[in-house]
Parts: sequence; C-alpha cells; structure tokens
Amino acid sequence: MHTTRTPAHPRIPRRPRAALLVVGLLALALALAACAEDEPDDAVDEPDDDVEEPEDEPDDDDDDAADDPADGDADEPDEDADDPEDEADEDGDEPEEVTLEFVTAWEDDSDEVQGFWQFAERLEEEAPWIELEYRGGPETFPNDQQGEAVRDGAVDMSVVAATYYTQNMPFAHAMKLTPFLPEEEREHGIYDLYREQHREHLNAHYLGKTKANTPFFLYSNEPIESADLSGLRVRVSPVYEPLVQELDGSAVSMAPDEVYTALERGAVDAFGWPATGVTDRGWEEVTEYELRPGFYELDVGVIVNIDVWEGLDERTREAMTDAMEETEREIPDFYEESLEEEVAEREAAGMEIIELPDDEAEAFLEAADRAGWEDAIEQAPEAEEFRELIEEIEGE
Repeated sequence: MHTTRTPAHPRIPRRPRAALLVVGLLALALALAACAEDEPDDAVDEPDDDVEEPEDEPDDDDDDAADDPADGDADEPDEDADDPEDEADEDGDEPEEVTLEFVTAWEDDSDEVQGFWQFAERLEEEAPWIELEYRGGPETFPNDQQGEAVRDGAVDMSVVAATYYTQNMPFAHAMKLTPFLPEEEREHGIYDLYREQHREHLNAHYLGKTKANTPFFLYSNEPIESADLSGLRVRVSPVYEPLVQELDGSAVSMAPDEVYTALERGAVDAFGWPATGVTDRGWEEVTEYELRPGFYELDVGVIVNIDVWEGLDERTREAMTDAMEETEREIPDFYEESLEEEVAEREAAGMEIIELPDDEAEAFLEAADRAGWEDAIEQAPEAEEFRELIEEIEGE
C-alpha cells in the first residue's frame, strides 16, 4: 500500500553548551515578557499610583505656601472676597420696595388728616422702602364708602373716622366712647379688640389712630345754658344723633359741605363737630357759640386691607406699626396745641364759649354716656364687652 509522508524538517546543527545556556536565558526572558503583556491591569495600576504621588506633593507645597508669612498677601484677596458676599447677604435681607395707595375721608389739608401726615413723614424717614401714594380725598371715594373700598381691595388703605363705616362694622358705634388715649388703649388691650373687630367685619387691619385728645363740641347760634336742646334744630351725624334726641333736640342730617349755608340761612340752629376743624371750613363766620364740656372722642384712624397687610413682609409691617405707635404718643399734645390756636381764631371771629354749670354739665355728660352706650350695644351687642373692659380698667 502506498503512503504519503510529510517531508522532515532540516536537521539543526549541534551547538556548544554555553551557547545553549545563553539561548535558554534569552528564551526565559522572552517568556517573562510575554507574561507581562498578558497582565495589563497590573501594569496600569502601577502608573496610577505614580500619578497620585506627584499630586500629593504639590498639595503639600500649597499648604506650606499658605502658612508662609512671605505668601500672606495671597490670603488677603480671599478675605476681601468674603466682604462682598456678606454685603450681598445683607442686601438680600433688605425689604423689597412697597407702594401702598391710600385715600382720606377729608381734604388733604384738613385738620383731621394732619396727624396722618406726621405718621407718613416718620415712616419715610424710618422705612424709606415704603412709598405711600395718595389717590385723593372724598372726591375719590365718598367718606362713608371708604371702609367698603378698603374691604373690597379697591384701595390699599384709608385715613377715616370709624363712624363712616358703621354700616359695615356696627361695633364702630362704640369706639367714640373710649375715655383713653391711644397709647393707653394699646396698654390695656382695647387696641386688640379694635383689631379683632376690623378683621372680622371689615376685612381690614386696624393700624392705629392719627387723631386723639379731640372731643366733640356743640356749636350754636342760640345760647345753650342747660342740658336741654328743646326747640333747637341740630345738624347731626350718627356719632351724636342719639345724644341730641336724648336731650330733646330736633336732629337734622346733612353733609358737612352743606352746614355753612344751612347756618347762614337759619335752616339749623346748631351743629356738632370735633373740637378742631371748624375754622378749616369757615364755620366761625356764621356761628356764635361753642358749648362746653366736650363729649365723646374722635376716632380717626388708618385701616389697611387685610390681604394687603398680610402680604407685606414682617419688617415692613413692624416699621409701619412702630411708626404708628410713635405717632400715637405725640398727637395728643399736637391736637391740644391745635385746639388752643383754633379757639383763638374763633374768638377773634367773635365766637363765645359757654361753660355749662357743674350740675348741668354733669347731666349733659351722663346723657351722652347713656345715649352712646345704648345705641352702640343695640347696634352691636359685642360693644357690651367693650364697656365692661373700660369699667374694669377704670376700677383698677
């Protein structure tokens, strides 16, 4: 049988032993090299360790440089860089600018508003980020509609007498009966009662009073010598209409801007008005007498829409509250001086002051107190709580 064979390799010549040893060592070296190529991960790890060590050395050098007094100038820019950041933080705490629109129940130059302008000036000095923007007086919103305007958010706030919004907040009938100055009202918790009533019934925050130490007087063209108004036609507002009726007078309702003509023509014999503000309207020209004692207390204050108030940041609310409290402490003296000046003007115009005899004065004030509380409690039963609070404070 025929078989095909692979050709044999050529015969390798025999070499000496030393040569064989060299060849063997060379082969071993090649083998080790081949093994090193077969393990790449170990080869990569070693260079990584080498890289990390040089990085650590520069870090140590940087630390040394920071500690070296010769390099101290390098630290100063860092400290300077912190100052702007601190200033930026302080700027970030600064309240945002706020604009509040307001109206007044009287003309802006009237006596009733002068205390508010003191508040506004103080607020401008102490809280310049708050801007008060005047939208006008009763020509913008009639005085007896300004409570509703604040309630409904048609305007942010109003300088107004509480008597002008009794239809919205019946408790306002009682506010004229306070025997205390604003600072005392805050001290004894009366202000808190005002604030609760405004929040509940008028959707408003009661900021405080801007006229104080201002009772009401009766002014007449007929001499009044007793606590009896029989036969007299007296122009009234809701503030003292119950008193006029209690003293048997004939109550006539009319707007303030009609009083001058009514007196001039004899349509009314007398009228009631706060202790100041008569000469602002020229009524001293057509009035002969001013009756003492005074009664009740004018309740001009500032009300702010509750949503607007709660939308202000805390610092702004605090600034407005502080400015109001400071104003309340000053306005009693301001309006006392204002009364003295105005009385001098009235006397110069020919008006006379009638002081009721003590017994008649006592009867007059008792009638005012009785009629006032009866009307207030009838309109707002919660006024009884106010009366009890006053009696408790006076009994202390």
